[in-house]
Amino acid sequence: MTLICKVETITKEKDENRNKTNDEQLLINEIKRGTRPNGIPADVGPVPALPGPVSDHVAPPRASIDGDALNLNRRISPYGEESAPNQTTPNKHLISFKNHMILSTFNARTLGSLGRLEELGANAESHGIDIIAVQEHRFYHPDNILKYHQVGSYQLVTSSASKNTVNSTVGGIGFLLSSKASDTLLSIESISPRIMVLEIDGNPKTTLVSVYSPYNSSVADEIENFYTTLRSTIEQVPLHNFLVIDGDLNARLGPDETKFTFNSKTNRNGEMLKDFLAEFNLYNSNNYFMKPKSQLWTFESPLGDRAQTDYLIFRKKWRNSVKNSRSYSSFSSVGSDHRIVSATVKLSLRSSKKAKPHPMKTIDWEEVLSNPDMSKQFTFEVYNTFQSLSTSEIDAENIEEVYSSLIKSTEEVALATLPKKKSRYEKEFRHISLMCPLHDPTDFQSDPHLTKIDLDQSLEMAFSLITLYF
Repeated sequence: MTLICKVETITKEKDENRNKTNDEQLLINEIKRGTRPNGIPADVGPVPALPGPVSDHVAPPRASIDGDALNLNRRISPYGEESAPNQTTPNKHLISFKNHMILSTFNARTLGSLGRLEELGANAESHGIDIIAVQEHRFYHPDNILKYHQVGSYQLVTSSASKNTVNSTVGGIGFLLSSKASDTLLSIESISPRIMVLEIDGNPKTTLVSVYSPYNSSVADEIENFYTTLRSTIEQVPLHNFLVIDGDLNARLGPDETKFTFNSKTNRNGEMLKDFLAEFNLYNSNNYFMKPKSQLWTFESPLGDRAQTDYLIFRKKWRNSVKNSRSYSSFSSVGSDHRIVSATVKLSLRSSKKAKPHPMKTIDWEEVLSNPDMSKQFTFEVYNTFQSLSTSEIDAENIEEVYSSLIKSTEEVALATLPKKKSRYEKEFRHISLMCPLHDPTDFQSDPHLTKIDLDQSLEMAFSLITLYF
């Protein structure tokens, strides 16, 4: 009886395993046919790019966690309300100390023509670009503050273009986001038809501002209003955020304004940009690195004239985090008269420069106090110097002037005549040479109890010597 039960149990387990294997094979076959078990077509990725110029973009290694599909549940609505999160991938920081991130700006001229939007997404995917600030997409949707376009594994978020006097669609800005960028998205806001702000989660948080400036030939009020709005926007970005301003600023900076530039002179918009950069302590990265002229220009007119008008702008405090920045022809298949400008970013902490100590702190006051002759000589010289500097009697009106003369005479004499403190290494070496001449001085640790005398103590000792003898 026991044997029969065992046989039945083994047979049942084999049937279950066979059914499980059949289910797995069915799932694999459905995926190969282009469908999932629920009948939804499988994501086959972005449209492949058409043949074009060989790219010199260098894409960083992509994390396997990114996948091909976007997590649409992480989107931010145009009104700032976040839909219920249902993330299937961990929330990774887009910018970090370990991984590179590629940020770009691109004036597309238009993305409404057949195939251009797909071409943009395919190029971004093949070059491993995380975020592209897009100008002149020319999608007109006045009833929607923001609109979302699925582009393969990328997502394009746009604010509406506008209509000109002849009813043609012009302008329009937005951001093209990779799946990883979408998963770390905190907020996105349209400030004006020419300014759009996106915030990415991380430590620090990343704030990107896509901008499209009026032409250099525009009326003065239009460009003034643009920079007024831009200033107001930047003032609201916390100082510790990693700030990136990327876009077509229609500004030419000449060699008088920046060292590595394609332009021969600065135009009116360039003057406005120069003042803006100085006001907020910013710099444009694609003029920061020494590059050949062929990697600097960003725009080519129908007549073949070239200029540098598109920029990636960062705070100077993060200058060490921008590893490279230049223009590329990689997106020429999109059909724009502009080139894409990209920067490779990897967080890097600035090394703080150690402040130099005040010269009076370098005096060895312990040696001065232990030597009566030196102390007496010092006080006499301070007195004589003070007498030569202060010719009037002390009263309530000139007390500050007399005090300043005393400080000055004390410092002058001390720095000129008194011995300087020896470094810790020199003290240890002298002690070791006397006590243990056969030992290597580097074998000994620094004494943590060595006396540190600040500036106030230095002056106090000097004045006490003067009081002692006078």
